[in-house]
Amino acid sequence: MSSSAAIVLSYQLVRTFNSCGIATTTLFVYDYILCLGREYQYVWKSGKSKASRFLYFYIRYMSLLHFTMALSTISPVSNTSCTFLIWSGVGVELLNLVGPAVLTALRTYVLSGKNKLLGGAALASGLTPFLVNAIIAYQTPPANLAPPQNCIQVYTGSVALNVGLSVCSRTCAIIADFIAIVVTWRATRASRLVLRDTFRQPSLEHVMWTNGNIYFFTLLFINLLDLILVALSISVETNEESFVTIFLDPISATLSCHLLLDLYETNAQLERGGSSLSLSHTNLSLHFMGIEGTVAPEDSPFLSSLAGSIQHSFADPTTNLDVVEDEPRRAVSAM
Repeated sequence: MSSSAAIVLSYQLVRTFNSCGIATTTLFVYDYILCLGREYQYVWKSGKSKASRFLYFYIRYMSLLHFTMALSTISPVSNTSCTFLIWSGVGVELLNLVGPAVLTALRTYVLSGKNKLLGGAALASGLTPFLVNAIIAYQTPPANLAPPQNCIQVYTGSVALNVGLSVCSRTCAIIADFIAIVVTWRATRASRLVLRDTFRQPSLEHVMWTNGNIYFFTLLFINLLDLILVALSISVETNEESFVTIFLDPISATLSCHLLLDLYETNAQLERGGSSLSLSHTNLSLHFMGIEGTVAPEDSPFLSSLAGSIQHSFADPTTNLDVVEDEPRRAVSAM
């Protein structure tokens, strides 16, 4: 490839990379504006669970800061500003990866009946992208080039190392999400089926099931697509990453925030309408998202501050659902 063709290709890649960054940031801000009313009602005005609200704020506003800082390097800046923006952006990007990983680990730990092995496996797998990006960070120093490239990161490591670390990062992220969704399926299946067949009311199990599936399959598709593109060596030359990764963080943060907001909203509806109906003798004490109740003394302070107990029911094989189904008939007869 001639030098002029290489320059043209480099400019095209930078322009595409910047355009994708602008598009994802715009979509994230648009979703933020749409959810601002619910956020004010269920997060800002809520007096419960400071740790839970902190997790929401961390995911939402750390992502917003990350995307804003990424856009600040599109325009020409001085060498000093370029160095500051790049390295501070790297730090914010690393911190931005922690929130969704912690939320996934908490979901796994809580829904698995406080299984430390599963919760720890989900946390370790979910934090692998953080560790991989931290390893790669020192190999991507800032470079303030002539427009339209401007302030960018230049990857100085080997292609083989970058590909290997990328595969490891995406694979571990898929494992973490897979652990969480399997635990969610297993923990909510019985009660979700009973509630679906007999009642029409807000259900936290339904929120976990629906949002968990959307999160898992969306992130699974993006991670698998990125693995395929990395394997085919379709990557951005400046940082050896496919364009798909630009969409990964904003989508993950958006889906995590929607999960938390839906849990807050459903819990508020349940509180206004009374406690959830007990369908069997087998209950799950779900310590999550600031629900009133007691917390076991052995719980960690952070998990305890996330919530009190929600008594969620699981269908017991001995439960006589005919009794439940006969209640409306008795009420009609009484009238």
